[in-house]
Amino acid sequence: MKICCPTIRDYVYNCACTWRVETTECAASYSSGNIGTCYLQEEGDSSSCEEGDFLTYSWTALWEWNSGNYIYEDPESDDYVEIPTDEWHYDPINIFTGLRKNEQCLPGSNTIACPAQIQLPFFNTYNLIVTIVVIILIYYLINSASKRKSAKKRKVKKKKK
Repeated sequence: MKICCPTIRDYVYNCACTWRVETTECAASYSSGNIGTCYLQEEGDSSSCEEGDFLTYSWTALWEWNSGNYIYEDPESDDYVEIPTDEWHYDPINIFTGLRKNEQCLPGSNTIACPAQIQLPFFNTYNLIVTIVVIILIYYLINSASKRKSAKKRKVKKKKK
C-alpha cells in the first residue's frame, strides 16, 4: 500500500499511516508545520477601571511568517498566498472560519464594564496581628510538647540505669 502525503512544498511533516475505522483502511495522516505567528500588543491603560465605569482597551496585531514557510515560484494552489516580495506562503483557508491564519491576526478593541470593587471586611491590621500571635502560640505549644516528650524519655532512661 502506498501512503500519499503532500510534499514538503506543502509544508507538511510527520507523514504516517493511520488506521481509519470508518473506511477500514490505512490512510495518510500528517501535521502542518508552524506557518507563522501572530503578535498582539495591548494598548492603553487597563489599570484605571473605576466601579460603574467602562474600560475600553485595544490591541495591535503583527503577523510574522515562519522563516521556513516560503517558496519563490507560483505553486498553483489555493492553499498559498503571495506577498509583495514575490514569495508564496502556505496558509490554507480554515474550514470553520473561512479565513486564513494571517487574515485572523487583526487589531481590535473591546469595551467591558468595570467590576465592583468589594472591600474585604474580615481582614485588616488587627486581624494580621491576631494571626501572627496565633501562629506564635501554635509554634510554642508544638515546641513545648516535644520538649516534654524528650524530658520524659530522659527520665525513663535515668530510672532504668
